[in-house]
Parts: sequence; structure tokens; C-alpha cells
Amino acid sequence: AAHARATTQRGTTVPRAGLAPAGPARGAALYCVNCAACHQNTGQGLPGVFPPLAGDPVVQALDPTEHIVTVLNGKQGSIIGGIKYASPMPAFNGILNDDDLAAILNHERTSWGNAAPLVRSADVARLRKK
Repeated sequence: AAHARATTQRGTTVPRAGLAPAGPARGAALYCVNCAACHQNTGQGLPGVFPPLAGDPVVQALDPTEHIVTVLNGKQGSIIGGIKYASPMPAFNGILNDDDLAAILNHERTSWGNAAPLVRSADVARLRKK
């Protein structure tokens, strides 16, 4: 039963029934629960408050390291497209497991016109240990 649900930021769960372990529907569902309140369902964020993920160079980078580390450890004070974002992004390191984080990252890397290489759960696990 522990593998039947994904734990989310707010302590609620998202059913995994019928979803592939790292499938696009699962990534979209986890993104919706954990990320969309700030970055919006469209990935456009809120100007000057929460940065867009659509078209973001970190999200689209061939090397996903910075993207993974940002989601694991959170971030604050980034300047993106000449705009400073002071709102803190929470760390998901202790909230979501490697599979769930990889699903969210892959959703971000392949949505809203983004076309970045996918990440694996093992990539998240490796960086989580650092």
C-alpha cells in the first residue's frame, strides 16, 4: 500500500493506480499538487513573484543537475530573465521520494514547449546524497 500512493508536500496523497511508475500522467498530477500553486498549470509562474518554468534555461538544460538540485534544496533570490524572484521555493528533499521528484522534473522538462532530456530516479538519488 505504501507504493500505491505518492506523498505530497501538504501531507496528502495522490493515487498512483493505473499510472506508470514515472509516466507523464503521474508527473502532471504531482506537479499539479506540489508546484502549480506557484508556477501555475501553464508553467508561466507569476511575474515578479514566482518564476516561469516554460522556456526557463535551467529547466531546458541538457545537464539536469541544477534543475534537480533546485527542486531538492529549494532556492531564493534567483534572477531570471532580468527579474529578481525573492519568494522562496521550498525544498522537496524531505518531502518527495526520488521517483516522484523525477516524475515532476520530467513533466517540467517536457511541458509548455520545453524539450529537455528526461531525468532518472537514480539522477535524483545521486544528487540527494550530496
